[in-house]
Amino acid sequence: MHDALFMVASLFPLFIILRLAALALYASPETDDFCFSYHYADDGLLGTVAVFYKTAIGRVLPMVLMCLPAMIARPLDMFITYPMVMLTFLFSFIAAGLWVCARLWSSASAALVFFLGITLTATIAVNAISFREMFLWLPGVACYLVPAAIFMVVFTYLITTAIGDAPLSRRSVAVLGALCFLAATCNEFTTVWFVAAIAASFALRSFRQIRSHIVLAGCTLAGFLIVLAAPGNLVRMSQYPAGGRIWTAIDGASSWYAYDWSLLLQQPTVISWLALLGSASIFVIEPKPIDARKVLLISVGVPTLFLACSFVTWFVAYYATGEMLAQRARNETEVFIVMSLTFATMAVSRFAAQFLPARPSNVRGVGILICALLCLPLVNSRAMTLYRTERSSFATFWLESVQRHATISLSQRGDITVPARTARPSLLMQEDLTADPSRLPNDCVAAYYRKKSVIMR
Repeated sequence: MHDALFMVASLFPLFIILRLAALALYASPETDDFCFSYHYADDGLLGTVAVFYKTAIGRVLPMVLMCLPAMIARPLDMFITYPMVMLTFLFSFIAAGLWVCARLWSSASAALVFFLGITLTATIAVNAISFREMFLWLPGVACYLVPAAIFMVVFTYLITTAIGDAPLSRRSVAVLGALCFLAATCNEFTTVWFVAAIAASFALRSFRQIRSHIVLAGCTLAGFLIVLAAPGNLVRMSQYPAGGRIWTAIDGASSWYAYDWSLLLQQPTVISWLALLGSASIFVIEPKPIDARKVLLISVGVPTLFLACSFVTWFVAYYATGEMLAQRARNETEVFIVMSLTFATMAVSRFAAQFLPARPSNVRGVGILICALLCLPLVNSRAMTLYRTERSSFATFWLESVQRHATISLSQRGDITVPARTARPSLLMQEDLTADPSRLPNDCVAAYYRKKSVIMR
């Protein structure tokens, strides 16, 4: 009966996830997608990575992932493969959320794990700073969502094994080390969070297993050095003359990282998710003993450590560019913040639950009802409100994208002029073609279609 009730309760967050997943069917390539696709056609995978590594960025894994639509577009069209790739990444992220909850509550039923996992991913999705850049634009997905999902897995494994006093085996260290290395090659900020997670794991184990944690930290730093060593970093940094000012970076980072934390903590969906975790632990889930020292480290130490990581991330962004952290990077920090709060709430509620008497069946039923009601704020979240506002423009946007694709592809002329869009939903697009054929994205679009120039009227 309880499993059936949880499956019914899962319909609320599942409805949100499916609604947002349907947006991926309208996704179409934009800006950098065309750049990587035409380079892949001309230079192949290794050649594309080498070109961008020398001239633009050192993010090796994202560069490989951004070539995926072009890789599988040989028998198909990229405007078909692109939504398929977006859906694959979205469902992979959902799988990561389900895995996290299965590890956190290993003794829970499959129905309860599904309910918690789908609610966790829905909470993260609706609170994204930019939903489009988190799930519907491949450069944002490859550079920030992928390392965020890897972090969820690595962080959860490290903390849950530390709570259960389970040692890190050689096999687990090898797998975790490979994941840390790959995630560190995704951007310049992720390394800070992985080092923090490794440090938290080391502290929870009473500073034992030093060799395993040194290996993990070494793998993370190795990936980070690959990103830093890219010659393209100097080219990219030259485009930001306002960078390199320490006090300006400290001032900007102090203001904006606090803003991001306060913005997230004020969201009803985040408050409801944490309340849901507490209710499930107290009323439904069978309690497991947990050491008070570990509860203190997880509930206070981890959020404090992640707060410091947020500041470092914002500082690096301001110091490097003189500008605020990009929205796609703020999406990644949102995942880290939600994970730290999730673990803190789980630890406190699990510690409190072990002192409560056994729960009769009717008390568990009430707990499930409370958990279901706490999912309701997801329906009126920021992302869902924006979805309802722009829903009528999705089909028009997709039709105009396909029409533009067909017009440029089938034209025999070298210079192409396309009409402006009549639908510009912010959930699906940000930048468009301009009247200047020499600037991004016009230059990459023209190169992708093998035209001399492409402009928008």
